[in-house]
Amino acid sequence: LQRRKKNNIFTELLSLFEIINQETNKICVVIFDEFHNLENMGIKNLYSEWSKLLIVQKNTMYIIVSSMKLKTKIILSKNLSLLFGNFQIITIEPFDIKTSEDYLKYRLGELNLNIGLKNFIIHFTGGNPFYLELISKELLKTNSTDLWLCLSEDKPLPSGLSDMLEDLLFMPSGILNQKFSNYLKRF
Repeated sequence: LQRRKKNNIFTELLSLFEIINQETNKICVVIFDEFHNLENMGIKNLYSEWSKLLIVQKNTMYIIVSSMKLKTKIILSKNLSLLFGNFQIITIEPFDIKTSEDYLKYRLGELNLNIGLKNFIIHFTGGNPFYLELISKELLKTNSTDLWLCLSEDKPLPSGLSDMLEDLLFMPSGILNQKFSNYLKRF
């Protein structure tokens, strides 16, 4: 009974968007972050049920986001019948060096990073927008005057910067630690 309820709830939830459109004449946008994890919910016939709804739901836009490119492509090509739906796959590749510099400049506003640090961050992140975002957020959170002076001038980098990166990578609550730990657990 519990499993049957779980299966029906997901289908009913997806059907709700069409009802909202009929009642309000508003188009719904549904975002599934880390979309490939939906199958871990234990819902029977998840993709076949969803495929049926995709065919009839013309006023709902689904945005699916996944960090697992290959797995998501397999799900989209084999499990979801997107033949009758309007869909577009957009792959976000790492930024080139110039775009990474522009992104950091935009994110950090008035803070002028010294060239060495800027190049280090771009090389360290490989231009990946997610990593650039995380590091720039952490830099903006930092209140240390010594760190700010060193970031904007050509002085040796302070230990505060390495502590910040260490927290992101190695602290159990650090977002990058969690991301890579989950990635390793899959193996």
